[in-house]
Amino acid sequence: MRQVRYNHKVVSAYFREMGLPAPEFELMYIPGRKFRLDVAWPDARVGIECQGGIWIRGAHGRGSGIKRDMEKNNLGILAGLRVLQVPPEKLCLLETARMVKHLFAQGK
Repeated sequence: MRQVRYNHKVVSAYFREMGLPAPEFELMYIPGRKFRLDVAWPDARVGIECQGGIWIRGAHGRGSGIKRDMEKNNLGILAGLRVLQVPPEKLCLLETARMVKHLFAQGK
């Protein structure tokens, strides 16, 4: 089980406050695979991956984790997703909300 470092209720409230729909969390998006998007708006085909543990030798900072992330990102692109990569501490910042809004606007 993955350890989540952010509160789903707080993240949902933040993005609603920023004028976006509430996101879904841990969305499985590749049929037959266990890959999940941390934060997602499936109708808009937009997601956010929180890349935690990169400075503490977590999964995202080791060779096998980096290779797995590359595969996951590539499969997402092939599935038509647009996924932002942010560290957990930047999830609920104005710059992230602006990037998500930009992706929403591009999809219209």
